[in-house]
Amino acid sequence: MKKLNNIFFIALFFLSLGFVSCDSEEEQISFKPGENLLISGPGSILTYEAGTFNVEGYTIDESYSWSVSGDGNATLQEVAGRGGEFVSIVAEDEGTYTVQVSNDVGLEGSVTFSVETVNEFLGVGQDTLRLTENQYVSGGDTLFLPINISERNIFETTADFNVVNGTAVEGTDFEVLNPTNVLTFPAGETQAFVQILLNDNTSLDGVRDFSITLNNILTTGTKSAAVELAPDSLELGQSVIYISDNTKQANLTVEGEEVEISSAGNFFIDVDLTAAAEDDVTIGYSVTDANGTPIPLADKTGGVLQIFEGETSSEIVLDIDEAWIEEGATPTELNVELTSITSGDEEVLLGSLTSFKVIAGPTE
Repeated sequence: MKKLNNIFFIALFFLSLGFVSCDSEEEQISFKPGENLLISGPGSILTYEAGTFNVEGYTIDESYSWSVSGDGNATLQEVAGRGGEFVSIVAEDEGTYTVQVSNDVGLEGSVTFSVETVNEFLGVGQDTLRLTENQYVSGGDTLFLPINISERNIFETTADFNVVNGTAVEGTDFEVLNPTNVLTFPAGETQAFVQILLNDNTSLDGVRDFSITLNNILTTGTKSAAVELAPDSLELGQSVIYISDNTKQANLTVEGEEVEISSAGNFFIDVDLTAAAEDDVTIGYSVTDANGTPIPLADKTGGVLQIFEGETSSEIVLDIDEAWIEEGATPTELNVELTSITSGDEEVLLGSLTSFKVIAGPTE
């Protein structure tokens, strides 16, 4: 019986140690060690950016009370599903803030962090565009000129823009399709667009330009500190848009400056436009000998070419006389030159390659 009592007391002793050990382990997890609770969180955040703070080594079933104070407005909210030991804090103003927490057994802790305000950004996505009249025209594509705001667009933001005529004039050279000159960026959205159509006229006007500039910054909600300082803290911008005529050029499509031939019959010289004709094109040309005298019998297309709407080429046809290539004949020089060009849209010009020499003679 005495032996059994001894075994009982020994078992009770080890069981008691087990309780002490568990209690001690829980205390170390909870207090880590010291008199205050320890809090973990970011050292600095941006205005309106959420920062998460938590009690390190918390003990299950403890209750926590949180508060935040500092140089401006700040709010905190418990993170769902984390037993009250995590909170999310958003500060509206820059400065220094302190988060405090206490538990239901009288322990407390705190952490200090700073809040910075960064400049919001609002600018034109493309500061220079070079276009031709036939781009972004009615019935085709619309130019969507991007206007970008920073990714920290917390509230719905509006920005108005101005159309500044240069040598290009609104209503004549281009149209802006936005119903008003105000762009809206919903909360969290970072891009809006100025919609532009170009007008393809029928005269040569050279390169013209106009500008889209950004103006006042407005918000429908509470303004961040950066927006409050607008326009000083906002990078406003502009886009300059250049419009070129929808010109096309006509060139002889040949290799080199001259060619020697030794066979009679038709000889073809292509004339190509750099883009399809938007109206019928008429090209005048001449065929002359070495002295500049016309050789009408050699010209089978009669000094005039037609390139019709939608097409890009035509060809000059020369008739090489058999007498020019007979043995012992003196080579005949035929100088072909484009001399004039007209079109319904007045936007077709002679290019840089407009003359070519054909030398017809016997085989050496």
